[in-house]
Amino acid sequence: MSKTIPEFSEGSQINLKHPVILLVGKTGSGKSTLGNLLLNQPYDEGPFIVSDRMDSCTQICGESEVTIDGQKFNLVDTPGIFDTSKPDEEVYKEISKTVQKCAYGVKAILFVFEAKRFTEEQKNILNGIKTFLGEDALNYMIAVFSHATKKQNADKDEMRKAWNTTIASFIGNLGNRWGISPNSDYFPPEHEKHQLRLREIKDFIMSTSGSYTTDMLESARKEQERIQREKEEEKRRIKEEYDKKLREEGKEQADRQFKEQMDKMRIEFEQKQNDSLAALTREIATLQKQIADAKDDDFCQIL
Repeated sequence: MSKTIPEFSEGSQINLKHPVILLVGKTGSGKSTLGNLLLNQPYDEGPFIVSDRMDSCTQICGESEVTIDGQKFNLVDTPGIFDTSKPDEEVYKEISKTVQKCAYGVKAILFVFEAKRFTEEQKNILNGIKTFLGEDALNYMIAVFSHATKKQNADKDEMRKAWNTTIASFIGNLGNRWGISPNSDYFPPEHEKHQLRLREIKDFIMSTSGSYTTDMLESARKEQERIQREKEEEKRRIKEEYDKKLREEGKEQADRQFKEQMDKMRIEFEQKQNDSLAALTREIATLQKQIADAKDDDFCQIL
């Protein structure tokens, strides 16, 4: 293994004179580690900074030259996608600036994906990478699983067995281009399994035809903006319906309360009327009795 660290440049210093191999992935996925391994450097001593921190060490794109089967490429490490400390808007701009500098386009996109228990979050990442780079990117993308177990490092079929339907479908959309980032703790760089895992990734890189371009990235960006507008419109529509329902329910409640108050007043009024009528009836009856009694007294006096 070469002990000489390849030349490294980043940000505005990047000079992309060869087809590009783009490393993308979520923060902490192991993409910088893979970059160092492809350069035949120790995973934590190569030009690409590696850290266990949850926030991305790669804040701007970094580049180093790599040779595969006699052909030179610029290997570019990108900031972590879906990183809470760096909004996707900034990451997009950084990747976009780099892709625009690619005179020979992007030969391959290595999407580094952590091979832990596949969860809903992982599903969102798969959907997110397609949205972020666009459907066209799938034609140049190679899925690379990192943090694989020793058994998975030794035998790719063990990794395949761990896939759920979402992962299997995603890999199918890539034309079954996938590999495993070798774990040096299980198999050191000189071990045949380590070399085999890297060779599989390199073979996929060399087998891709055409290149991913700025136009494709811009098309993906426009699609993102369209989807975002539709989401905002849907949110606005839902809020309007909710507000309307609140107003209608408020009016219904007010009408119901008014009716209840009117019914109560009517009942009270009718009750008062009934009470007054009963009292008047009693008074009339009393008066009639008094008149009758008076007549009886007068009649007795005449006799």
